[in-house]
Amino acid sequence: AMANLPEMRSFVAFRQGEYTPCHLRNEPKLKNLLNLEKKNTEYGDCKLVWETALGDDGDDNPRILCPWVSLRGTLQDWMDLGWTKLEKLWLDGNFIAGSIPESMPRAWPQLTSLDLYRNELTGTVPASLAELHFDKLQLQGNHLSGTLPPALFKRSCCYFNVAANANLSGCVPSGTFKDKAWAKGIPGTKISRCKPGQEHQEL
Repeated sequence: AMANLPEMRSFVAFRQGEYTPCHLRNEPKLKNLLNLEKKNTEYGDCKLVWETALGDDGDDNPRILCPWVSLRGTLQDWMDLGWTKLEKLWLDGNFIAGSIPESMPRAWPQLTSLDLYRNELTGTVPASLAELHFDKLQLQGNHLSGTLPPALFKRSCCYFNVAANANLSGCVPSGTFKDKAWAKGIPGTKISRCKPGQEHQEL
């Protein structure tokens, strides 16, 4: 049924498997929740939502994501739906797996907002993503690797995040991010700030 929606422009279905276990609602310390991500707990393959993992829930209610009530699948599955006019796709926290297809700009040439954080994505970040004019691109909290394409830093994107991808490397041109915490690089990655001269080589 979803394949028969050629006029689809916006699809938002983030964190479909999110909930707060009742006995954890008043858990005072985040560090006691980290065991939820271990495979030998009652929650199996569940994991903390991005905000809970960062300790930034605000309301002190820890939240988890579970795969059996999430969308899952791959990005290619979504691209095969034929939504050629798509502008916004938010699928964060849905256990989406596989790689980011290099052909994404051809499938979704009008895409400007892409939320894929806290999924199970692997492989590299394709340089072709720089062909799209993003207002938002969130890829943090996955398992991406390789070198982050320098061309992505040429785009003026209002919100761009690739943190917490442990095997993602590269260098960030000075002045790219306003957040002082990122002055030396991107947290949770191998991406550092460009050294003098390296910035021009990368770009």
